[in-house]
Amino acid sequence: MESLYRQIKRLLLFRRSGVLMAETGTGKTCSLELIAKKLGVEFSGIVVIRFITPNRQCPSIRAFFKTFLWALDHPETSGETPNLRQRVTHKLQDMGLNAAWKLVWFWVDEAQALGLGDYCFLRDIQNDLRKVGVDLVVVFSGEAPDFGTELDQLRGKKGGGAVIDRFAQEMLQLDGYDLKSVEVLMGQMDSAVWPSEIQATWTQFFFPIAWQHGFRMIDEAKPCIDALEAAGLLQKKCVRVRLLRFVLAAFCLDNTARDCFPFRLPANSWPNAVGAGRIRLSEIRVEGS
Repeated sequence: MESLYRQIKRLLLFRRSGVLMAETGTGKTCSLELIAKKLGVEFSGIVVIRFITPNRQCPSIRAFFKTFLWALDHPETSGETPNLRQRVTHKLQDMGLNAAWKLVWFWVDEAQALGLGDYCFLRDIQNDLRKVGVDLVVVFSGEAPDFGTELDQLRGKKGGGAVIDRFAQEMLQLDGYDLKSVEVLMGQMDSAVWPSEIQATWTQFFFPIAWQHGFRMIDEAKPCIDALEAAGLLQKKCVRVRLLRFVLAAFCLDNTARDCFPFRLPANSWPNAVGAGRIRLSEIRVEGS
């Protein structure tokens, strides 16, 4: 994740757009969600927006604009298509002009579902923003190989090559989670409130007594990585996000009943969690085959 974060920071500095393609389960969305939060803190002078591409079973440019307005938290999403388009443009201009960097970072998730008209609209928006001194940097994330196939097909359409190449200026690479990235993720577990109804962090929810006496998941990052390495599940010292998610779920569920003071985890707690995560990953693969 840290490598991807550095790549995205470079895009921001050079005002260039990019594409992230990776297979399902590699952690595209999870990584970009964390990066979006980090960008909002480290680069407080930019606008950070996430757009989830609507289902394209019934393609509609109007649906695209409405979803765009929801992503911008615009209060008015009714009306004809030209009015929706105008609202999107004006809202982005206002947001960008009020940002210190005059920069909008726009993340388009599930981008394999975009049509050529959507890309053309984003190009027009980018041109309109530049007229008022605001840059639009777009990062498209989508599932491989579908996203790559879709981009190739769009390039073959009339006018498609230029507009696609404008946004696919950089091909981003996503590695797995190394120790530092796992520490960041577990730190989020220690600080993110969930469920919101009880105002507890993830760690506090599963280990309330141990939490009161200083237990934090971030301190478990190294034992977690060590157990994954011992099981031969690291690639270039990194773990795939889907596997890590299953391992963390198994660890929390298996050990929540041990919550007490003093809190002592069994020596095999992480190896057991890794084993359970590996089994769950195998089940998912069988279900998807």
